[in-house]
Amino acid sequence: MLWSRGFAIVGALVLGCAIFTTGEWWSRGIFFGNAPDEKEHYAMVEYVAKHGRLPHYGEPNFTVWLMKTGNRLYAADPKNLRGIFQLQNNPTRTELRQTYLFVPQLPYFLNGWFCRLQGGATPARARAFNSLCVAGAAVLVFLAGLALWPARRLAAWVAGACVGLWPQLCFVGAYVNDDGLALLSVGGLVAACAWCQRGPFARRRAVGLGVALGLLGSCKPYVFAFLPLFVLWFWRWSRSESRSEFRTPHFWRRAGLAAAIAIAIAGPWFVRNAVLYGDPTGHRFLEAKMREFVAMLPQDVVNGTTLLFLKPAKARVDPHIFFGPWLQHSFDSFWARFGWMDSNPTQPLAKIARAVLALGLVLSIRRRTLAAWWNVPGLFGLPALALLLLGSMANSYFVDSQPQGRYLLPAAPGLLLQITGGFATLPPRIVSGVLLLLLLAFFIANNVLCRVTVVH
Repeated sequence: MLWSRGFAIVGALVLGCAIFTTGEWWSRGIFFGNAPDEKEHYAMVEYVAKHGRLPHYGEPNFTVWLMKTGNRLYAADPKNLRGIFQLQNNPTRTELRQTYLFVPQLPYFLNGWFCRLQGGATPARARAFNSLCVAGAAVLVFLAGLALWPARRLAAWVAGACVGLWPQLCFVGAYVNDDGLALLSVGGLVAACAWCQRGPFARRRAVGLGVALGLLGSCKPYVFAFLPLFVLWFWRWSRSESRSEFRTPHFWRRAGLAAAIAIAIAGPWFVRNAVLYGDPTGHRFLEAKMREFVAMLPQDVVNGTTLLFLKPAKARVDPHIFFGPWLQHSFDSFWARFGWMDSNPTQPLAKIARAVLALGLVLSIRRRTLAAWWNVPGLFGLPALALLLLGSMANSYFVDSQPQGRYLLPAAPGLLLQITGGFATLPPRIVSGVLLLLLLAFFIANNVLCRVTVVH
């Protein structure tokens, strides 16, 4: 028992340090702003680091504005005639942009205070917070693996390492955004559920589950796809406990503790929005401000503007695209696509990555019973990927056509536990061990080649 606990501690420390170092190496190769909306994300972090609190709508840089993507021209006020004139005479189209105030704010608040405690925000410090989040997610997947396979420690460690070495995850963890904490929250949920499956619903497991759910509710909206999956998991798991503790007050006190912790972490953002903007999410307030902004613009500017978040039905994409290039682009960028999602790796290993992942998934489901899909990792792997893909399609259809695989990345913890589990269960044990080491080597080689050939 002591040896197992010692392995868990040492393995977690080694893994966390290795993945954090890898993330910092990637960060050094990315120019500031050469990643999706990094400057807008950084403005949120910088404000918190300077003032110790979140910004309010209407403060400088936290409003609605127009942007020319080609020359990075901005106009935040329709009465700014000079700025509007510049936009009118620029050949590229204009985009209506919105502040990041109306997505869950915990990632920016924590990152801002992380920088504030070091003396103030810099891009390097803000990026380091994201690298820590990805390293934390890798460690949590490792701990989940130990809970699932106590006798297969190598498989658990490889699963965690592959999360941190996944090229697209390394890229996402190397610039300022709110995706890093979202990945950490999913890793926490998967680990908490895995440990609950292992034994009685003790207080510490309830606390871990509550913290994971609270973080999940305080991060990027697309991870909310895991909430219905969690409800299914909890229903199935609690039924499996019916012969012992499910019907006892003890079990439901623990469940109540987990729910109270989750509400205490996720609730303040909704309360803050209701107090400041009269709306728990702030979305109705923001939409009203955007419509007010657009109504004040000259008509020729409106005609040349991509009205993100106010997309009329006639401007929506043809649904047929979701079965062609859109899907291809999404899965390409799920594995590796950098810059503004416009830079593909050309090295040959990236081209066979999906085949390697598919092989692991096939091995993982070859003997899987229906009951296994209700547990960790089954429920948080392929089903989570399907839900995230549907959410990405809905976003592209109703809001902004962005076939970006980073919206699918929260499925990585569950998928990699499935994949490594598939390799780990192959007999004899020496064969499964060799295959796991080859899988780890494949991820390391891909990571290094992507970093040196694309990110520079």
